[in-house]
Amino acid sequence: MKSQSTYIAKSGTLCLVDARLTIKLDRQLKQRIISSALEQGHSDPAEYVLAIILAQIPLKKSVS
Repeated sequence: MKSQSTYIAKSGTLCLVDARLTIKLDRQLKQRIISSALEQGHSDPAEYVLAIILAQIPLKKSVS
């Protein structure tokens, strides 16, 4: 099964962000993320964290 990927625009450049992005976290924080993902109904904690990270990135509106 191929993992999902998300494209985000950063400074006019399109960047690929893999949903399986590995973040080095301490064990307690990893457990909190897994618990929170399950409470929110997400089966994949990696996708849950990626969605949170992407929500924090401000999107620039293009000027036409």
